[in-house]
Amino acid sequence: MTLQTRSFSVTGMHCRGCEAAIESAVNELDAIRSVRAHLAQDKVTVTWDDDMDSSLPTRCHKMHPMI
Repeated sequence: MTLQTRSFSVTGMHCRGCEAAIESAVNELDAIRSVRAHLAQDKVTVTWDDDMDSSLPTRCHKMHPMI
């Protein structure tokens, strides 16, 4: 099993409650190993099993891959 880690920019995150809600929602997806929302940086860092389909950003519509 190979793990992938990627950061996504996030819109609409305003407080620590938003961080917790995003982390909780992403953790519900299959194959997620870790998720950490960063309010000050407007980003979320996610680690998942490589065999997970590539639809993470579309499942979480306010997340956009960071370049």
